[in-house]
Amino acid sequence: MALTYEDMNCTAAGEFDRTARALLGSAADFLGLTGITSVAGPAAMPDIAMVTDVYPHPVPTGGAAHIRISGTPAGTALREVRASIHDLLGREVALLYEGMVSEAGQVLQLSPAGLAAGTYLLRVASGTRVETRPLLLLP
Repeated sequence: MALTYEDMNCTAAGEFDRTARALLGSAADFLGLTGITSVAGPAAMPDIAMVTDVYPHPVPTGGAAHIRISGTPAGTALREVRASIHDLLGREVALLYEGMVSEAGQVLQLSPAGLAAGTYLLRVASGTRVETRPLLLLP
């Protein structure tokens, strides 16, 4: 199903808004979405370890980068974290870390040997949350 809506925001549009409401109402009826009066906000994200710093960045030729993963809140259990590097097509090219992170956090070292200069994606996943950051490797 495709639906296009253009709001002209002018008096010349005439009954355009009324037509759009009719189209949207029909689509909602077809999909069984009638009776919706509100939308709940997003569920709270759990406190999980994520990237707090990448240094130095961009990563110099022949150098290394340090990736700091935040710790878990005091009094909470360890969290399992998976940190990896992906090319711009989403293919994993390096696994940096797979394991538990405690309150103290974790510092990972990226030695880009074997990776060509260019832009990559640093992906850190913990539970249902995924954080992705660009990572630039200099020639």
